Amino acid sequence: MKKKDRESICFINPSDMPYIQVVRGANVTNEFVRHVHHNFCIGTVHKGARILTQGRASAVIPANAVFALSAGISHSCRSQSETGHDYSAICVDAEKLRNIASQISEKAQAVPYIRNVVLVDAELASMMYEFLFLLGHEGSILQRESILIAMLSAMIMRHGDSPPIPCRVGPQHSAIKRARGFIRAHFAENLSLEELSRVACLSPFHFQRLFVKTTGVSPHEYVIESRIRKAKELLFEGHSIADAAIDTGFVDQSHFTRSFKRRIGITPGRYLQLHRK
Repeated sequence: MKKKDRESICFINPSDMPYIQVVRGANVTNEFVRHVHHNFCIGTVHKGARILTQGRASAVIPANAVFALSAGISHSCRSQSETGHDYSAICVDAEKLRNIASQISEKAQAVPYIRNVVLVDAELASMMYEFLFLLGHEGSILQRESILIAMLSAMIMRHGDSPPIPCRVGPQHSAIKRARGFIRAHFAENLSLEELSRVACLSPFHFQRLFVKTTGVSPHEYVIESRIRKAKELLFEGHSIADAAIDTGFVDQSHFTRSFKRRIGITPGRYLQLHRK
């Protein structure tokens, strides 16, 4: 007889994102009695299926589907089968969600209410998986903040009960120019979306949209490009690959090598060999 996999639930509290908590459950068979969250939850099921009950209505959440639970709504949940299910949930402070909604319209908004428990939205699911991956790997605060805001704002506008109307913002060329200059001067630092949006004097939501529209790349991609450009100079001057990686702000040499090859097409070692020839 096959041994039953151990049930586990863990909680992740990113120190640089104090407004969220991530819950990961594996082989969960526990039945959660009716309860209320004071924050908002958006999650996905990785394996098996989860049943969520709100009031008298129940919804089955299959693998790879996205589910949403608005703050203050009582509910219960359980696995659909005795073998359990795997899931991840991002719990967001209600005030953070309200802040994002207010950024979209540039007017004060109430805490958004999401109409449905199950959200049929492939792009939303893709962003969630990307965020969860970055949380456990090499993602910078800038990259994680950018994806989280993009994901939550898309959810609010597509699935909210009373979605805010996006405020029309002009091109703001001088604001984006300031941000680009700041990135070029501080690319080796662990920049955040909040910091860059303050430099541009724009909300994070509008800053991110305008930066992509103006430059063709995200703020995170612009940071990486600035780091690679400087790293090439350092390598050409005779610096080691390890020193070039650290001096330009990469987490480690392997992260630097992957980023370098994605943009230049060859590894830093091969780049050095070609220049020596």
